[in-house]
Amino acid sequence: MSAQPDNPEDLAKYIQDLLQNVKKQYEDMTGRVIQAIDDIATRVENLEKNVNSLLENVKTE
Repeated sequence: MSAQPDNPEDLAKYIQDLLQNVKKQYEDMTGRVIQAIDDIATRVENLEKNVNSLLENVKTE
């Protein structure tokens, strides 16, 4: 990280840049979490279908 600014204008710019960086990191992380949740939901749905299929096979035998 760069040195802290000396004047109010530079400080305002520094804080704005810092907040933008935090916002971008938050958005990136949120996107990764949502994608992971979607992946888990897809896996659970597939597992449920497979279990139901196995149960149907057992019932018909």
